[in-house]
Amino acid sequence: MKKIIYIGPFKMPDKNAGAHRVLNNARAISKLGYQVIFVGMNEEADLDFAKTHYTWSGFDIYEINCKSTTEKIKKYSDVKYIDYIVKNNEDVAGIIAYDYYAPGLRMLKKYAKKKNLKLIADTDEWFEIKKIRSIESIIRILDSEMRMRFYQPRIDGIITISTFLKNYYENKLPTMQVPPLVDKSEEKWQEDARGEDGVLNLVYSGSPGGSKDRINVVVGAVAECEVSYKLRLNIIGVSKEQFLKVYPESKEALEASVNEIVFHGRVEHKVALTLLKSADFAMFLRDDNRVSRAGFPTKFVESISAGVPVITNRTSNISDFLTHGQNGFFVDINNANEEIKNILSQDIDTLKAIKANVNADMFDYNNFVEEFKKVFNF
Repeated sequence: MKKIIYIGPFKMPDKNAGAHRVLNNARAISKLGYQVIFVGMNEEADLDFAKTHYTWSGFDIYEINCKSTTEKIKKYSDVKYIDYIVKNNEDVAGIIAYDYYAPGLRMLKKYAKKKNLKLIADTDEWFEIKKIRSIESIIRILDSEMRMRFYQPRIDGIITISTFLKNYYENKLPTMQVPPLVDKSEEKWQEDARGEDGVLNLVYSGSPGGSKDRINVVVGAVAECEVSYKLRLNIIGVSKEQFLKVYPESKEALEASVNEIVFHGRVEHKVALTLLKSADFAMFLRDDNRVSRAGFPTKFVESISAGVPVITNRTSNISDFLTHGQNGFFVDINNANEEIKNILSQDIDTLKAIKANVNADMFDYNNFVEEFKKVFNF
């Protein structure tokens, strides 16, 4: 069986979004007959790379000890980690570099050519920094531009997450496109959670501060929405204090809210998933810019996979998966407040019935195995 090394700054097995991305991609790639070996990162990993090895869910996993952005760039530019695995495994045929750093991708390209290995990139973002805040942000944007524009078009293939990225690369090298994927056989998707009768539950899940989401617009609309039923918005990942620190102008709306708005702060993933599954709709809004067009919202995938319809605006290629009025609603980001109110003014039973239209298996990795053949044919 041919082996593929999947390397990048992801934290296995499930400690960041990158880990979920690469794990389910690897499950699909395994269906094509390849054995995937992961090389992720862990701030607490043993400095002896060989000692970091462990197995999880049938995969061999190694970890690189690094903390700062500078240290990540330095260590991921050293091919010794890849070389260790190649020397200790027969039939290594390729390398997948996930959201890799430009200097590291350059070194991997040289190494892959020397060892006659295929080099594939997996890219799910394209940074856009409007305001330079630190030396690290300058390094980050320069590295991103070099990777996206210069190094990635010159390798053997690329996995993209969005139509925007696919369109950019497909005339430059073998290109495929998959959104964030899930494994619906996992126990967390099997557990059920019921909502409350007579209550329409909405849920927002995100993080405070540098969030890409316009949570203030969601809160403002729900606070003002006058409906004939009980309406509740559960906000996960953000405390009320954190929210008001970023959006102090929303204090008056919160105090005058005619509906229930509950800030849960950071909770365990299991708790967050229970709140999500018991919701009638998930909500999030994002500005339409290069970051949102190049990426694909993981929270959309999680919501649909949990069987929950979504209220959002048109970003990335969400419209490939959401049909307005069927498994959710689209709103215009520039008129979101009024459009959200119009949606929620419908009869509660009509709104709750939409949940039955959601295809919760839509993003299961098994549905995308054929797409991987566009790149993995070696």
